[in-house]
Amino acid sequence: VVMAFYEYGGSGVGDMLITLPRWILEIGKENPDIFFMDREGRRNSECLSWGVDKERVFKGRTAVE
Repeated sequence: VVMAFYEYGGSGVGDMLITLPRWILEIGKENPDIFFMDREGRRNSECLSWGVDKERVFKGRTAVE
């Protein structure tokens, strides 16, 4: 079992690309605030924001649940 809150691989790191689950990416299309944003306001759809640890934005669940 792999539990990741960010995308892994695909850029010379390894042979396998592990993305966030499709259902999470679909939620992100409706609510882009679930993704990490840097100081310049650029969102990274490969990494979840820390804010979703406590917010029930994933079908009634937090990222940790």
